[in-house]
Amino acid sequence: MLQLIFTEYLFDQFPSLSEGQLTKIRARIVSREGLRVLAERIGVGKYLMMGRGEEASGGRERASTLSTLSRR
Repeated sequence: MLQLIFTEYLFDQFPSLSEGQLTKIRARIVSREGLRVLAERIGVGKYLMMGRGEEASGGRERASTLSTLSRR
């Protein structure tokens, strides 16, 4: 779903770019690292429900947690 949303957004915002250029930009945004950065920027971690052990071990900031949540 995210790929569809970002594809439409990028196409609307950058109509002069080629399909290949838009695809590269979209791939970067929906990559694990891209999703982690976006999740951190909007503060997703503070809204997660998790056990005390997970929280104590840095679960709210863990890249794998933030990027996976963003893909669901």
